[in-house]
Amino acid sequence: EQAGGAIQLATVASQFAAKLKGGPIGDVVDLGELANLAASLPDGPRVAELRTMIEQARAMEGAK
Repeated sequence: EQAGGAIQLATVASQFAAKLKGGPIGDVVDLGELANLAASLPDGPRVAELRTMIEQARAMEGAK
């Protein structure tokens, strides 16, 4: 279970990084979907920080 959660966290974090970087991969990443995936991760300080960063990015994206 812990390994699965760690892999899921790494996957969401890498997709978020790709979104921030931009380019072809980042262009297809949807922050709303990432937020949903992050919400399904087991709670913890790293997950909470990632959720916050995703929500901040969503707010910035919506302000454009």
